Amino acid sequence: MTEQIADNANGTSKRRRLVTFLGPADYHAVSYKHPEGAAEAVKTRFVAYALTKFYDFDEIDILSTPEVFETNSPTGKNFDRLTKQLRAGPQGAGKGWSRFDQEDNGSRPLRTYRCVHLERGDDEASLWRQFNRIKEVCDPAERE
Repeated sequence: MTEQIADNANGTSKRRRLVTFLGPADYHAVSYKHPEGAAEAVKTRFVAYALTKFYDFDEIDILSTPEVFETNSPTGKNFDRLTKQLRAGPQGAGKGWSRFDQEDNGSRPLRTYRCVHLERGDDEASLWRQFNRIKEVCDPAERE
């Protein structure tokens, strides 16, 4: 998704943001191919990582439940693996992604990923709170 985000140095600019979900399942590596063949296939467990190889994103929002973000735990293994790939960056070229833990997108640095915590969704009320949180992330106007 592309949205207008205030950039303190240059006024308003368009930034490309990837919104992705991450779960606790044991993901297996597969080869992802660009739909138009514009890039080499990428073998990874995570579609989000493959998309960063095919498209030029400025920001990534990773949505999941808190237990998936617990690093060095059985449920956090996917988060550990994904962020390790993101931080490493392209092989031999350029800087990788860095973590950004604030809510304010207006001053968010480029090439950052952010952890967006969702409730587990154990009942109808928590599912609605999940829905509203996802809506806030996807539509910045909802945050105001």
